[in-house]
Amino acid sequence: MRCSVDGAALAAELTRRVPSVKSVFLNVNPRPGNVVLGPEWIRLAGRPYLEDTLCGLKFRLSPGGFFQVNHAQATKLYSKAVEFAAPEAGDNVLELYAGVGAMGMMLASRAARVWAVEESVQAVRDGIECAGLNGVANIRFLAARCEDALAGRHPRQEMEGKPLVVRQGSEHQILT
Repeated sequence: MRCSVDGAALAAELTRRVPSVKSVFLNVNPRPGNVVLGPEWIRLAGRPYLEDTLCGLKFRLSPGGFFQVNHAQATKLYSKAVEFAAPEAGDNVLELYAGVGAMGMMLASRAARVWAVEESVQAVRDGIECAGLNGVANIRFLAARCEDALAGRHPRQEMEGKPLVVRQGSEHQILT
C-alpha cells in the first residue's frame, strides 16, 4: 500500500510549525509482519543526521540507529552500569546490543578494550564515527547478531582476549 500524502509538503509544514525539528525521514517497510522499520530511509527535510551529547560524549546519529533519548535516565543508567562493571586497566569489556556504543565509550576510559556488538550496520557506522569524534581509540565494533558473536559463529571473529566484563554497548572499523 502506498502513502498518498506528499512527504515533502508534510516535512516542510512540520519544520515550519515546529522549528525544533531538525530532520524528517520517511521509512519504507515493504515487508508484511510485525517488523516496524524497513531497510529504506528517505530524507524529506533537514540534515542527514542528528547531533546530541550524552554523559559528556558527542554523538552523530543516523535514522534507524539506536540511542537513548531520555538523557536523565540514560545518564543514571550508564553511570550505574560503569560503577557496577568497575573495569580495570587490563580488562576487556563486551557490550551487547550496543547501538552506537554510548555505554561502551563510557567504559573504554577504564578498560583495555571494549567490544561493542550490534546487528545494525548503520548503528555500527555511527558508533565508529562517534568514537572518532570523542577520541575513543580502544573501542571496537562488531556488526553481528549478539548470539552469533558469542557463539563464535561470526565469519570474522576477531574478539581477542577473554572478556572479563560483559555489558549489554564498541573500533574504528566495521568487522563483517
